[in-house]
Amino acid sequence: MTGLTVAGFILAVVGVLLTAFGIWLALRSRNRRRLSWEARTSPMIGSGGRLRGELDILFHGQVVDDPHAVVIEFRNTGDAPLRADDFIDPLTVHFEPGAHWMMAAVVADPDERAVSFSKEGGEVSFRPELLQPTESVYVHGLFDGDPGAPAPSGRVAGVGKLEPLRRELPISELLGRTLLEVGRNLPWPFPTLKGPDK
Repeated sequence: MTGLTVAGFILAVVGVLLTAFGIWLALRSRNRRRLSWEARTSPMIGSGGRLRGELDILFHGQVVDDPHAVVIEFRNTGDAPLRADDFIDPLTVHFEPGAHWMMAAVVADPDERAVSFSKEGGEVSFRPELLQPTESVYVHGLFDGDPGAPAPSGRVAGVGKLEPLRRELPISELLGRTLLEVGRNLPWPFPTLKGPDK
């Protein structure tokens, strides 16, 4: 074989191996059940702002001294839908015992349908009817005072534990998708192998 055809042969073998590895990674990550969460808390009036003490915020006619808005997102980050009967224990968001809830709402995305929930003490519990992959359910809360860090819990069939929401792809999925794209873009059919030129 000449140097050019040996290089072509090596390129073909590497391409086949990369494609096979990419397909294996992509198949391995399919039909996984995952549920992730993220919490965002923000004071509605900045603690160092000039408005504090000069501005009254009312909720049902009562002055709220230190209003905080909280949004907790639960997102189906897997590849399989999660149905109501998959939730062995309801999804629950716990706050500090002294947290003063003024209002709570649970809303499903993308169609913003309301989700029935129960609020008792420092926690909200609910079971979504259906969470397709990439869909989310949001818990909205309005508090008087800093509610502290929320602690989510719940048990879902096939889901090991609730994971923090990551905005980027896991490295295995990213690598698998990259390798699939590399395999797709290799010249096809691979360069033919020829004997040495005479």
